[in-house]
Amino acid sequence: MRALLLAGVSALMITLSGVTMAQQNSSGKEVTGTVTSVDKQAGQIVVDGQTYQLSQGGGAGGGAATMMPAAGDKISFFYKDEGGKKVITRIGQAQQ
Repeated sequence: MRALLLAGVSALMITLSGVTMAQQNSSGKEVTGTVTSVDKQAGQIVVDGQTYQLSQGGGAGGGAATMMPAAGDKISFFYKDEGGKKVITRIGQAQQ
């Protein structure tokens, strides 16, 4: 019985770690949420209570600096932790 329980827990842990990995790729961690505020001068947006920095460079996929969302927009983006900031590497409109 104990061996069966351990096998079940192991399978669950493997499954959960796969879900986490599916949300990360070479562009960073993926987030979908609603923009609650925008600071154009600082190049920052707040999505669901978290502050993110728009990247300064172009980058792949047009770059985050090419699109400044408005408060209330639902967006999807990727970010990486750089120097204690969450820097957006790719950004776009959330798919319906």
